[in-house]
Amino acid sequence: MGERRDAEGFDLHVKVLGWLVLLSGLFGVMAACCLLFGMLGVATTADERVPRVILPIIGLAMSGFVGSLSAISVAAGYGLLRRRPWGRALALVDAFLGLLWFPFGTIFGLYAFWVLAPNRAAAYFARPADDLDGL
Repeated sequence: MGERRDAEGFDLHVKVLGWLVLLSGLFGVMAACCLLFGMLGVATTADERVPRVILPIIGLAMSGFVGSLSAISVAAGYGLLRRRPWGRALALVDAFLGLLWFPFGTIFGLYAFWVLAPNRAAAYFARPADDLDGL
């Protein structure tokens, strides 16, 4: 009875973490789009030639960086929710990168390490995901 209860609790932690990672990644993608369009908007209102050329380049570089990191989060969240072994590995990489985004990334990263690092997580993700009853 206690082992089943622990398994259900662990499954809940993985689902919560999966949704947190997925939603934070989607917000990051939206932020990257807003950043790009914001920089393009500012560039179009500039009176001088240099800002009109430089601001879109800076916006593209910054939004590409944020969008790439956010895409990792989206993929990791999806992998966690579908209980894929690559999702666990990608979520650990995402958690490590998120430690630098104080304070929320640090909190999510520590929670991800707490959920995904133990040996029980490896066994959980090694089981076939055919018996998934939905997200």
